[in-house]
Amino acid sequence: EALIHWAGGLDEEGLATLHEADAIARVHDLPDVAARVRGELGYVSFLRAQYDRAEVWLDDALAVADGSPSVTAMALTYLGSVLSDRGSYRRAVIRLEEGIRLSRATGEPRREAYALAMLGRVHLLRGELGTAAQHLDSSIACCERDHWLAFLPWPQALRGEVQLARGDADGAGQLLGQAFARACQLGDPCWEGMSARGLALVADANGDPDRAFELIADARARGRRLSDSYIWLGAHILDAQAGLGLRHGHRDTGRWIEEMRDLAARTGMREMLVRSLLHGAALGNPGDAESAALLGAELESPLLAPA
Repeated sequence: EALIHWAGGLDEEGLATLHEADAIARVHDLPDVAARVRGELGYVSFLRAQYDRAEVWLDDALAVADGSPSVTAMALTYLGSVLSDRGSYRRAVIRLEEGIRLSRATGEPRREAYALAMLGRVHLLRGELGTAAQHLDSSIACCERDHWLAFLPWPQALRGEVQLARGDADGAGQLLGQAFARACQLGDPCWEGMSARGLALVADANGDPDRAFELIADARARGRRLSDSYIWLGAHILDAQAGLGLRHGHRDTGRWIEEMRDLAARTGMREMLVRSLLHGAALGNPGDAESAALLGAELESPLLAPA
């Protein structure tokens, strides 16, 4: 138990400690501990975009947990997050909703806040803004009630993206500014990168593309400040950077699109791959429109279907 608590980081030392904890749990026949360790190993693989490996660890955690509500809630929440990253939204919703239900039943508000935020992200990416706002507001409320300020910038930044998608740049700027300030206080590169991305889009919406390009470059730098970062976020930032480049004819747009495509293809982020192809088609790359149509037919995104 102490080893799991100590191995909170994503560096190789922390990962080795989790593997050590898994071995100890197996030797001493501690199924609950083994299940939680494998859940955390699955979470690390999820952040690194090693999705096949993450699913193996998390399915194993479910099997070893043998119905434990707490561990099941953890594993389902992480599985839903993996599926969301990969663009399998219907399956992601099922697992995240069950993770929320079990987290509430077991009195784990932080797990509930996390699952609500990831569910809100699914609906945001699908263009279902009202439902996204409801889940993200609930996540923020959970964080505030439980004083979980270390996670709060994530649902706040996503909620800011909802407001921006609704055309409310001022409201989005307020939410994203709060998220960015708190993320900087925490020194969390992922939360900093996420909120800086949104602020870049707010700057563009307010007619300041130069500031937008500065902020999106800063978002990329912040998001990958540590060697072990959330890989999906890097693709999400590149998506915004490529979109800005297309709107304003930036000379590096082609390179950003190619970087996004390589990352999405290598990791299996289906929606991000389709988005990169749509960017390429807008830039005039031959074959990208046809490829986007072919791959996009398999996506579960009402937002991207017309494109």
